[in-house]
Amino acid sequence: MKTNNSLLLINLLLVSHSYAGQGFGQIQQIRDYSTLFQVEGNISVIDQIGDNHSAFIEQVGLNNSIATLQTGLSSEFYIEQVGEQNTATLTQDGGNHYATIKQFGELNQSYVQQSGTDNWAYVLQNGAEHWAAIEQFGFANLATVEQAGYQQEAYISQQGEQNTIQLEQYDASNQAIITQQGNQNNADLTQNGVDNYAAIYQYGDGNKISISQQGNEFLEITQE
Repeated sequence: MKTNNSLLLINLLLVSHSYAGQGFGQIQQIRDYSTLFQVEGNISVIDQIGDNHSAFIEQVGLNNSIATLQTGLSSEFYIEQVGEQNTATLTQDGGNHYATIKQFGELNQSYVQQSGTDNWAYVLQNGAEHWAAIEQFGFANLATVEQAGYQQEAYISQQGEQNTIQLEQYDASNQAIITQQGNQNNADLTQNGVDNYAAIYQYGDGNKISISQQGNEFLEITQE
């Protein structure tokens, strides 16, 4: 097993494997390659177990936190936080996963879990108090979540192969649940305005749906 550890730190005041004093950054790294750009008051914990993983982190602001775990082979992620009190949690298990999390604003939360091989996840949060979760189990699933405004909520779950989800939320207080179990399903949802709710469930293979909500709309759809 390869145990080559290399770590590049730019503008980091304190590095510790278990503890960082108040007002400083923290990073933990086991093996493979990590790059961190961080200013004081932010926390990052990077755990890498396996071979050929890559991790890229940038934090600007105050009291942002990142926790990541990579196991298996050849997975990669990029996480950027600009603002205050943003939280990102990422787990990659298997091989050849890629994930991007970008948070601009304050009090945003993102959770990404990838298991299997070749899954791709993207989260973009602009504004405040957004919540997004992506779970991917299987092969070559793709999920994109873009949130802008205030208090958007999104839960994405993919199980199977080559499923695709595109979710965009604008304005405020929209909620979306999209679940795919099967192969080659496609869901595209856009929420504009306020107080939209959408729950989309796709079971089986080859289902497709595209929906746009404009405000105060309630929707539940199951495709089998």
